Amino acid sequence: MASKFKLVFAGFLKSLHQLWLEVSGALFIAFGAAFGFHAVQEYRKHVQADEVGGWQFFAAAILALLTLSFGLHSFWKSRNLR
Repeated sequence: MASKFKLVFAGFLKSLHQLWLEVSGALFIAFGAAFGFHAVQEYRKHVQADEVGGWQFFAAAILALLTLSFGLHSFWKSRNLR
């Protein structure tokens, strides 16, 4: 039964998987851009105040890099799925 289901809906499932990868990649890139913007704001605030530390900048920068890499990986996987 499962093989017949795959045979009938193989193209649809592949397209649905590709769409999922592209949508999730776009969301990850949007989150990465937001975290990057926040990291730039925290860096400017840190430089103007001459504070020691800056863990919020580093946390936002790491989150930005992480989510951007997830987004790019998702788009890369979507492209290789074709």
